[in-house]
Amino acid sequence: MGAGKSTFARALIRSLAGDEALEVPSPTFALVQPYNTRIGLIFHYDLWRLSSSDELYELSWDDACESVMVVEWPDRAGDLLPASALHLHFMQGVREQERIVTLRGWPEERLEALSALLEGGQGR
Repeated sequence: MGAGKSTFARALIRSLAGDEALEVPSPTFALVQPYNTRIGLIFHYDLWRLSSSDELYELSWDDACESVMVVEWPDRAGDLLPASALHLHFMQGVREQERIVTLRGWPEERLEALSALLEGGQGR
């Protein structure tokens, strides 16, 4: 809790929607919130309150797996997470506003390409 998952999700969705003022509430109570963006539909899930991964079938999970998904508390999805998912793990950094993000789940070449893309954008 408090590691920056919702803040990251909000910034990512706003960026992909091209609308910095877009209201992106945490889907804690609704469990899922869909957004139309420039790259297609994005599903934002917060699985904290999920009792069983079987409940995901009632939340458009199958359709979402064919789209872009941002999933908070993904461990609650069990074996239903797509095998090709990119996992971001957020940890508190040394300073209060600092976060350390670890990426896993993609092949090393794909992660390196993403890293190069992100590093190239830092000077902008």
